[in-house]
Amino acid sequence: MSNPPDNTDSLSSTPKRDRDSKKREHPDSDLIATLRRKKRPARSSNATDDPAPSFHFNSNKDSEDNDNDIGNMKGSYDHVVKLVSTTLMKSKPSHSNSKDNLGKSLNQIRNEREEYAKLEVMEKLRVDRAVANLVKPRNDALVRLTTNVARRVTQRLESMLASDDNNDEYAHLAKWTKQDNHEKETPMYPWISAFFGFVSREIGLQHRESYTATRGRSGINRPRALLSFEKTNVNPDGSDDYTRTDILLRANHRDASGNGNAQHLAAKPNYKDVVAVIEVKHLTSEETQAFAQLIIYSRNLYANQHNRRFVWGFTVCGSHVRACVLTSDNIFASAIMDVNKHKGRKVFVSLLVKMSYCAEDQMGYDPTIRLDDRGNIDEIDVYDEDADRMVPYKCVAMTAIATRCFGRHTRCFLCKKAASAQPDANSSSSSDDDYIVIKSAWAYSTRCTKDGSEKSESENARRNEAMLMRRIAKGLEGIASVDGKYAKLIHGGTVWFEKGGGGTEEDNTDTAFGAVFSSDSKEELPEFRINQRLAMTPWCRPLQNVANVDQLIVAVADVMEAHTAIFKECRILHRDISLNNMMFRDLDDGSVGGVLIDFDCAKDIEAGSWETRPERTGTLPYMNINNLEAASLVKRTQLDDWESLIYVLCWLGTTGINDDDGEAYSAKKQLPINSWQHDDPEKVAESKRLILNTPNSFFITILRRFLKSEYSELSALVEDLYMTLFFNEKLSLLSHGTFKVGRFNQRLFERDLETCLDKDDDIELRDLFERRAKYAEQIADDLLQVILEERSRALERINKRNSQAQSQPAVI
Repeated sequence: MSNPPDNTDSLSSTPKRDRDSKKREHPDSDLIATLRRKKRPARSSNATDDPAPSFHFNSNKDSEDNDNDIGNMKGSYDHVVKLVSTTLMKSKPSHSNSKDNLGKSLNQIRNEREEYAKLEVMEKLRVDRAVANLVKPRNDALVRLTTNVARRVTQRLESMLASDDNNDEYAHLAKWTKQDNHEKETPMYPWISAFFGFVSREIGLQHRESYTATRGRSGINRPRALLSFEKTNVNPDGSDDYTRTDILLRANHRDASGNGNAQHLAAKPNYKDVVAVIEVKHLTSEETQAFAQLIIYSRNLYANQHNRRFVWGFTVCGSHVRACVLTSDNIFASAIMDVNKHKGRKVFVSLLVKMSYCAEDQMGYDPTIRLDDRGNIDEIDVYDEDADRMVPYKCVAMTAIATRCFGRHTRCFLCKKAASAQPDANSSSSSDDDYIVIKSAWAYSTRCTKDGSEKSESENARRNEAMLMRRIAKGLEGIASVDGKYAKLIHGGTVWFEKGGGGTEEDNTDTAFGAVFSSDSKEELPEFRINQRLAMTPWCRPLQNVANVDQLIVAVADVMEAHTAIFKECRILHRDISLNNMMFRDLDDGSVGGVLIDFDCAKDIEAGSWETRPERTGTLPYMNINNLEAASLVKRTQLDDWESLIYVLCWLGTTGINDDDGEAYSAKKQLPINSWQHDDPEKVAESKRLILNTPNSFFITILRRFLKSEYSELSALVEDLYMTLFFNEKLSLLSHGTFKVGRFNQRLFERDLETCLDKDDDIELRDLFERRAKYAEQIADDLLQVILEERSRALERINKRNSQAQSQPAVI
């Protein structure tokens, strides 16, 4: 590849511009000239200041946790496990490791999560629901058994409460069930734990009687023992914010006689072992705060239990108990079960009996993700459309975990292809091509029509990720320049598994939670999602694992080259360029390659409604301005994704391109770029308009605050992209900047308009983004040219350093 001219005196490397022509007058012309003349290292491929690139992996401070996530891998797995272990640690939800939380103190994170949870309670809570129906027995024999067991356990409970026995268990039960409100919260913990312990023990006794009476021929599995950990008001292992929980429940196994196994209950709780969370308040009026706390806890449950589909919880406010189910979009809460009253205790006991006997999927677990004896992910099933069935893959490690309370709960698993699912333990090497990535997420879809014959057409149907990925693979087939630079679908679709009745069902919102809402209810039905799983290649690592700026430049250039090809050849717009959706992989020649992933927000631009956006898509700190502003009706173009790329690069340049460099960010917490993390999208948009409106404000606020002098090449690239997008010389001054301006003076720009692409635009069209959107194709071509030229220089620097490293004698 030839080395392009080194335009060191130019702010932009776009060759289409006539550098020698007379410049048009511009309000910031003096500053622009200064920026283009300012001192910075020559952008040459001969730079040798940086050491030879090598990946540096932080030691795993939690080796036990790492073992649980990765499992006991041998032989050919070692090189992959070494890479993925670091990737997983960096993807865990943590106030110190997450890019989203950089610059925030632990208290700030907690306060933000509490405010978020309160807002979500107001929006997503649906009370007085038939939550018990989720654990309803699925066959007649189990209905009879659970009804009989619940009746007997209730009788035993009422008998004890009426007996006035002089023992600790009676004292605990009596204190909780004899008054509505209590003076303090903490004394209630042993009372509630005693209630669960009593009911669990009695269920075991009743099951043993049934087991003896039928001589083990009932065909009904042993009930799980729902018991509380002995330690209450504790910060469990696996928490990312050290928030204390009140009471945690664990599902212990029973022996054949029905006796519960109390092992591990005395140990400190770990979120991996928690089956449900109990939030306690001493007053019946504190329900809202209790719901909000359950939301906060759910984040850690999803992050630590990779086979969790939804989360169970209980709110205990005085004597009022509600069972809650937290899904991707809602909080379903049961009617109040008042333990001060016989009816309330009866309903509560019946629910606990059903939860003890129900199937694993009814408790929120995914049976198509199976664990080994150590509790690690062992196998995961994916739908194979050719075989028309779910097929298993051997899981090597997790590469991305769910970190949010609501939403898609996206997880990624590194797996072995089916042909090599059982690797030879004696093999000393294994090709990266043997690995695939399986993405599992609750994606939006559409409900079937009433007769079930066909899907109704909708926005979400056109955004089906599997369908779009198949189109992309077909559209880019044979284009070698982008091969390996975007995720390719092997196969995948909706998850299916047996849910009772002898057949299989699609796992979606209606089949999983339909029991808690009536189909003929006047209330709007919940958002419809499907449990979707996709098997893809190639496997790659997060962008913030790059070793240096050159690798970063190469990776993002590859991503945007693929992005452009997908748009032009397939007419699909990605719409979510963010730090998490641009990955990289190591190539055989010692360099790296970028990979564009996650087409969940992508859209077919041939669809009739693609030009306007009733919804926001993307990741908040990297969202483009028009996407952030709810009132904007400017059509969506590829320029929006290029704008998002600029924000990603600004973020990395300011906070560090990798974790090692990011340590220096701790001394620069109070930066203007932190305003991009604000919860209010409109305020984020306002901040970005202000910062990006002129080259002066952009330089002072962002570019000069890049962390290290070694980032000069990254800073230069960002400048070029910024000027090409917001101050493109092919457009008049009417289309420059980011601020919405007042009435233009046509005479002032009359000469300027004669030579510009936008010379025929309506002079009254004052939205700068709308003006630029008309010339998106030309501007996007300029932007691609800028980044490809910089990639060429970066590759030459990488190759030169690799050659120098190989020529150095080995150190003995």
